[in-house]
Amino acid sequence: MNEIRQRLAPLTDWIPDDIRPMVAVEVWWMVELVVVLFALLFVGLFIKAFWRALFKRRRKKVDWDRDYREDLEKCPLANGPPCLWVYHVPVKLRLIVVAPQGHGNEVETDEVHTLLDRVIPGLGRIVQRDRPRICLWPAQMSTMGFTNSFHRCTPTGARERQPSRWIMVAGRAQGGGYTVFLGLGLWSEDETTLGRLNLEPVQWLDILRLAPVGSAKR
Repeated sequence: MNEIRQRLAPLTDWIPDDIRPMVAVEVWWMVELVVVLFALLFVGLFIKAFWRALFKRRRKKVDWDRDYREDLEKCPLANGPPCLWVYHVPVKLRLIVVAPQGHGNEVETDEVHTLLDRVIPGLGRIVQRDRPRICLWPAQMSTMGFTNSFHRCTPTGARERQPSRWIMVAGRAQGGGYTVFLGLGLWSEDETTLGRLNLEPVQWLDILRLAPVGSAKR
């Protein structure tokens, strides 16, 4: 022990002679160790903060939705009575977003009418009548990913459950053995609280229906 004290004596030799004998030399070692640890911790935190600040300035925030965000007010609004119902609400079709499922699949613009007719027979005819904006998105891997992106990229200006003329419908749709992700921007003559709906493949025919001939308002 004496040999260790002699070797570590330089650690305490700097302490004034009238103060050093007040506590055991081992205590002074512990005090010095704590001070060194705190100093290292402070230096580490400073370097970490400086490193973050340096690279935060260089790192640009990526707006993943920039190319897919829609200004709904610019979507066409057809004249004439609505020819489509959501539940009991007559609506006009103003926006269509279509994305294939899985990598390597694509949807062409001239295929949209056929795809919609497979999901809801006769819906392609309404597209020709209402002439909505048609957007083709790249392939999506999951229903949740698509519906979240669709709702995020189609702001209506209305808060959740706040009355609005917009009804946004999205989900995975199937027809004729073909699966796609489909998002629709629908416009009601009167405000509703339907807001945003996420549909399963079996729900499209139940919730969206073509208006019977002569039933629409004139």
